[in-house]
Amino acid sequence: SDRREYEALLDRSFTRRYLMRYDEFAPVTAVTHMFMHGGIGHLIGNMVFLLLLGILVEGALGRGLFLATYLVAGLGAAAASLAVHWGSPTGMLGASGAIAGLMGLFTVLYGRLRVRFFYWVWVYFDYVRAPAIVLLPVWLGWELLQFVMAQGSSVAYEAHAGGIVTGALIAAGVRALGWQRNEFLQEESQREDDREVLEAAQQDLAALNVTRAKSRLRPLLERNPGDTAVLESWYNACKVQKEDSDLHDAAGRILALPGDTGEERALVMATFADYRQRANPKLSVSQATDLCCRLLRWEALEEGVLLLDRLMRLKETPAQLPRACLLAAQQLRRQGRSEEAKPYMEAVQRLTSDPAMMRALRQIQD
Repeated sequence: SDRREYEALLDRSFTRRYLMRYDEFAPVTAVTHMFMHGGIGHLIGNMVFLLLLGILVEGALGRGLFLATYLVAGLGAAAASLAVHWGSPTGMLGASGAIAGLMGLFTVLYGRLRVRFFYWVWVYFDYVRAPAIVLLPVWLGWELLQFVMAQGSSVAYEAHAGGIVTGALIAAGVRALGWQRNEFLQEESQREDDREVLEAAQQDLAALNVTRAKSRLRPLLERNPGDTAVLESWYNACKVQKEDSDLHDAAGRILALPGDTGEERALVMATFADYRQRANPKLSVSQATDLCCRLLRWEALEEGVLLLDRLMRLKETPAQLPRACLLAAQQLRRQGRSEEAKPYMEAVQRLTSDPAMMRALRQIQD
């Protein structure tokens, strides 16, 4: 009687109902077990790997095909685990079998394209680039070795191996049908190539081999015109030699960045401060005004006001000068520097009669 009551309580358990049991298999649990985990650590570990691999595989397949292949790979992992443990009074849960399927998908989809991967041997670790397909026997062999060596482990290594094989077979079919996004695959591979070239250029620059560094960086500029790391390296290369003709181009590229991120804003402000000390900045009036407004909005007051004062001495008034004066007055008043703000408030009154700007000016005065 107590045993029957105990079994009835077990059957009401959510985990027992939806994990994949080897002794009482239900088809629905071949799917539901993929969305369950044995604890927070298990969940977080799987989600980290899902994120790292999922971004690369989803980009190569598209959302719909990615979801379908993920689920099918999970079913393949479940089938491998069932084949090994059929009839055992236990079960399996977790997303690692499906995620292992992404490993198989990744290696075959990217094929001979060179990718970066991390490795370690005892205390030594590094990364290398090699064709993605090289990882297939490495990953599969590791899971099979673990399965043989770790008898009695709670980790379903056989499911991982089944997922990898299933994912690889699916990817082979996708490639045969031409469903993969070749442009994404090539772009991802090119991004890795560019990263290596950038690192080589930075090493050249550290060794003061400016000519070679610049020859490496020029093609990167064409392919990655908005990459802050490339732009910063290009500017650093151009400022080594005195009166380098490319310095103004390098500075202009950085100063044109919109500053949508903190990293961009910091780079623009640091570059402008360095650029004006090294050379007489060559900026058009519109470029200088736009930069001035951005600096003031970012509260880089000293640099912004310095540029604004130069713009105010021009014979012709730039169209955005009243806006820059208003921004300077707002920022100075906000910092309690009312006396310094007065000339810019007077300049707004003198330069424009725009109702919106006059309302904003009155708010500052109040």
